[in-house]
Amino acid sequence: MKKILAVIGALLVVLVAAMLIIPSLIDWNGYKAQISQAVRDATGRDLVIAGDLSMSLIPSPSLSADEVSLSNLAGAQDAEMVSIGEVRVSVALMPLLTGNVQVKEVSLIDPVIAIETFEDGSNNLVFDPAQAARSGPDAGTITMPAPSDQASDQSQEQAGSSEQASDDAQAGGSDFASTIQVDRLEIENATIIYRAPGSVERIEGLTIGVSADTLNGPMEGEGYVFYRGVPLTFGFNVGQISQTSPFPVSVKLGIDKVDGGITVGGRVDLSSDSPSFDGQINGDFEDLRQAAIRIAGEGADIPDVAAKPLDIGGHITADAKSVTLNDLSIRFGETRGSGAIAIDQEPSVRADVALRFNQLDLDSILVLADISDKAAQKASGSSDLTAGGGASSDGAASDDAGAAQSIPSQSSVKKGVSANAPAIPADLTASIDFEVETLIYNQTPVHNARINAAIADSKITLNEVSAGLPGGTDLAVFGSISGQKPKLSAALSYEVASENIRAVIRWLGVDVDGIRADRLRRFSLTGGIKGSPDQLNISDLDLRIDDTAIRGAVVANLSGSGLPSLGIGLKLDRINLDQYVASTPSGDAAQNAGSGSSDAGSSGADGAATTTSNANGEPAAGNGDDIVKMIKDALAPLDGLAANYRLAADEIISSGVAVRGISIDGNIKGANITLNNFAIADAAGLAASAKGVFNGTADIPAFENLTVRVTAKTLEPLVKLTGISLPAPASAYKSIQANLGVNGPVTGPTLDLDVSNPLLQVALDGVVSEMLGANPGLNGKLALQASSLNRALDLLAPDYNPSGNLGRLAVSSAVKGNAQNISLDDLKLVVGAFETQGNVKFDGSQAQPKLSVTLSGGTLVVDPFLPGEKRAGLMPGAGSGPRKAAFNLPDRMNVTRVDARDGTPWDDTVIDVSALRSIDADIAIALDQLDFDTYSLVKPDLKATLVSGLLTIANLNGLLGDGDLGINGTFDARNSDVPQLALKGALDGGRIEKLAPIKVANDTVQGGANLKFDVTASGNTSRRLVSALNGTADLVLSDVRFSNASKRSTDPSLNIQALLSQGPQAMVVEGVGNNDLLQSLEGDIVIAKGIAKTTRVEAISRVGTADADATLDLPKWIMDTQADFDLSKKIEELPPFSVYAKGKIDDPVITGRMDKIAVKVLDNILDKALGGGGSSSGSSESGGGSAEDAAKGLLKGLLNQFGR
Repeated sequence: MKKILAVIGALLVVLVAAMLIIPSLIDWNGYKAQISQAVRDATGRDLVIAGDLSMSLIPSPSLSADEVSLSNLAGAQDAEMVSIGEVRVSVALMPLLTGNVQVKEVSLIDPVIAIETFEDGSNNLVFDPAQAARSGPDAGTITMPAPSDQASDQSQEQAGSSEQASDDAQAGGSDFASTIQVDRLEIENATIIYRAPGSVERIEGLTIGVSADTLNGPMEGEGYVFYRGVPLTFGFNVGQISQTSPFPVSVKLGIDKVDGGITVGGRVDLSSDSPSFDGQINGDFEDLRQAAIRIAGEGADIPDVAAKPLDIGGHITADAKSVTLNDLSIRFGETRGSGAIAIDQEPSVRADVALRFNQLDLDSILVLADISDKAAQKASGSSDLTAGGGASSDGAASDDAGAAQSIPSQSSVKKGVSANAPAIPADLTASIDFEVETLIYNQTPVHNARINAAIADSKITLNEVSAGLPGGTDLAVFGSISGQKPKLSAALSYEVASENIRAVIRWLGVDVDGIRADRLRRFSLTGGIKGSPDQLNISDLDLRIDDTAIRGAVVANLSGSGLPSLGIGLKLDRINLDQYVASTPSGDAAQNAGSGSSDAGSSGADGAATTTSNANGEPAAGNGDDIVKMIKDALAPLDGLAANYRLAADEIISSGVAVRGISIDGNIKGANITLNNFAIADAAGLAASAKGVFNGTADIPAFENLTVRVTAKTLEPLVKLTGISLPAPASAYKSIQANLGVNGPVTGPTLDLDVSNPLLQVALDGVVSEMLGANPGLNGKLALQASSLNRALDLLAPDYNPSGNLGRLAVSSAVKGNAQNISLDDLKLVVGAFETQGNVKFDGSQAQPKLSVTLSGGTLVVDPFLPGEKRAGLMPGAGSGPRKAAFNLPDRMNVTRVDARDGTPWDDTVIDVSALRSIDADIAIALDQLDFDTYSLVKPDLKATLVSGLLTIANLNGLLGDGDLGINGTFDARNSDVPQLALKGALDGGRIEKLAPIKVANDTVQGGANLKFDVTASGNTSRRLVSALNGTADLVLSDVRFSNASKRSTDPSLNIQALLSQGPQAMVVEGVGNNDLLQSLEGDIVIAKGIAKTTRVEAISRVGTADADATLDLPKWIMDTQADFDLSKKIEELPPFSVYAKGKIDDPVITGRMDKIAVKVLDNILDKALGGGGSSSGSSESGGGSAEDAAKGLLKGLLNQFGR
């Protein structure tokens, strides 16, 4: 027996050992296919166990599997719906022998669950076995359906069985759940991904641990999770779950490493048909700023205003049909709030909200909202990654990653919504009463803010929306929003009234301290708004601020797919903008101006360095294309917009100038802007009007028939407004009219401009090239005319007062070029009787700009162009005695008037020669004749160049007094502001009667004249120049005689009668007779420091001898000359005599040594009077009366001729 027992015991041991050891020796991986097929049959999905599958009974029954995944639905973004890195399950062995289950461990490591809602509303939580691929022995077989009666019976039987099974299962399941104990359920590093069209939501790092005495409780758990980048902690406790009596439940949610959290605790009652909860909600955070920093990140800038405790409390009751939150209390810093919220779904949906706050700190709330935004942005970065760590396949999904989404219920059916259903459900009833005694915004209180509204019959009634804003400002909105139709509609009225709108503006963060203290005070705004998603109508708009009123209406049609269609009509009565412009301290203005200049300079330098140019230095052609693109981009927001606008203003005052009668009327259709009428009745003396079209839809935007007209009675107000500088006083510019026409693409439109007034007319027309490029230009025609150039100069150069009548001005030319290069071709210039033509070109493309002038033809009279104050007669208008007797000069001969201050024509005004260094020039002028005073230069030909301040006169040629004149020289201002002058010239073959017509008695002096000169000078004023004049001059006169000499005797004698009747001139004329005054005269002149002296004078004559000694002190403008004559060889009765010219060069005192002549003549006269023969044949005539009377008469006549 013992042996039998031993054998039986041994067999039992071997059997038990086999049961415990053999499972560990089995390769369970061979059963993967069967397991996968079973899951496929149950769910229609593929289960894949890519890793090892193992099971053991020692030391306790356990099962483990690695790399387990469950496939997703076809069309889902993620290939796998569920993937788990590792699954471990183990149970205690001994409790199994007693019929109990003690789960020692359930571990899910790195699980990833992807839930997705599709466009049609279905989701991937539906498991359909019909989608499974058939396999096994019955694959492909056809099962015939049972007859209908049989099927019905079977159906009823199954239904009955099902009901019974359900009841049994509920009872049995509860008993079975009581036998299962879970020591530890752990989920480690889980990720849940929820995708919906256009959004992705991720819950990451979910780690949870749960322990339960039984599956019916009690149980507890804790864990943490990252939601949108925020580390959250949570914990829960559940009491013994009962179907007959309430049991306790509590949940706490917190932020990692932050004191405080939110706790919901109470009792759940499952005994009725409608499970319910009754409990408390409590939330507290000791320092909300710390919580905000934890949410937004350590580097977040969270203001101290958030560093306050937050407490929330309330009594919550809920069941499947209603939720009520009573005794709600909120405390945040100084904020205290209370109220209640109730939501009920039966018999219809009703919501009631009543909240009261003694103070609500909106600043702090906005900080919290900002924190939420930052957290959402932070989370959106991680949302871009898929479960596998790669980039999301849906590019659009990451854009809305911050939008929270709820996980859908397990349903594949999308509930249809009637297209005609009301926007606000008809069965929804609600009341809202929200009131805040003091609302803090921008650290300023808003008093008695209230929203009182009701919802009923698909309509929201705003009973009151009101607030007391700063500055005694009252805001109120009333009206209703109707949702009876699928689209909402609203009818609202609003009222704003303020005694100090300045306080409101400052409260909104706008600095108004620089505006006058009496402005921005009274304010009111009233009107109505009616609208729907298709149309918005702002009617009866009435806005008043201080003394200004704006009235009108705005209508917007919102029914289209693009931008709204607008109708805008506004009328402003009067506003003085000067009263609303903040004054800028002068120091700040100067600083800003300096800064602006610096920036401008820097910008200019950079611009010069970075401008793209071609090989010729011209701007690259692509610039215009870039600007066209910029215009297109600027107009792009208007695409789809249609608007009609009509704006008007009675008066707008700016910079002290009133702009009156403003009206604008037009429309916008996308990028096409039409201006039907733009008019200004009066703006700084200007009246303006415009109309036209801007076609922005063309490939290149273009102007179409744009016309602008501007008229002005005077420019005086305009100058005051703009601060521009004009040559003449602004009051001198009167009756101005300008017309501008523009047509064509913005890159090169046709321009037609004319500007005129009664004195001057300018017209310019042509095609603008590269208008939007770096260097726009013009190719067209220029015309300028003035009926009187003298009157036009009053506007163009008022300081220039020509001494004569210049006549009319007419200029016509072809214009071609740009701001850097411009040419006037076929130039025709008419000034009075002077007409010339030529070309003018300006080249500014190089570092040194250059001007080229070519003119030919015409006779120019210089005299009327000389400034009036610079012209005066060489001689005074009246004279007597020896001065008049000496000789007569022509009335037309004029020279420079002397300076009244020191008696010289020189002054100390600095001659600014810097302009000569700023431009180069080539000048070629060939006229028919140049007249100045009594001089005429025939065929003058000037060729000159200006290079870097050096003016070189290559030649100035012409015929002067029938002689050949040639002058050349330089005016050097290259290296100094004190220019250097050097001139050389010669006159060959000139005629005295043409150069200086001198009349003696009734005769004109004739003869030849040659002159050479070589002079230099330096100085930056006229006085210094003449004081530094140095050089030489050589004068040669030949065959000098009187014009009527041939009519006289070759052997003349003194004619006493001519002497008495004509004066000393007759002695010269009659004394020379038919002879040369001078056969030749050669004189050498030396000029030193402005003083000219004769060094040699040699004269040869058949009638006698002459000698001269002259000194001209040009700086002092005085002269001292003496001429000695001896004609006694021809006229024995005429002794030698001298003529002197002393004093001012322009008004010398001319005297003569006539004493010897007087004695000789008296001797002859007395001799004749006493009866003697006398020596003069001219004395043969006898006079009446006594000899004494005759002597007295002759003596009186001589004294009258010679003076004292």
